[in-house]
Amino acid sequence: MIRHSYIIQPIHIDEYKDIIPTFWNFHPSWQNSFESIERTKEDFICKGVFSDGNLIAYSIFEPGSGDVTQLAVHPGFRRKGIGSMLLQEMVNDNTFPTLKVVNTDIGCDSVKAFLSVHGIEPKGKQYEMIKKL
Repeated sequence: MIRHSYIIQPIHIDEYKDIIPTFWNFHPSWQNSFESIERTKEDFICKGVFSDGNLIAYSIFEPGSGDVTQLAVHPGFRRKGIGSMLLQEMVNDNTFPTLKVVNTDIGCDSVKAFLSVHGIEPKGKQYEMIKKL
């Protein structure tokens, strides 16, 4: 069995904007969008996980508020502990008393299961209003 070594390091998300969306199960809410993050990028810590020099997962986190803004793993690398490694990195970097995952699509079963395994359960619900044009 070949064991992969994963490297976690800080990243600039603008360098990976083309590949990052291929990791998503759903699009981030406007509050968690790249455009929103860009307005106050100094407030965020962005880290990537690399395998053989390729980005395979990333996280965007606001340590001052404890908000997990984005966290995603390439579909081919899921269920290998990579998301858990990134979550632990956020716990280590957090300066707020709690860690929160907000504005997440509660209909995404894989995200719900991942969060539940880590003891992060839904506390409230958000209703998104959409008008088709």
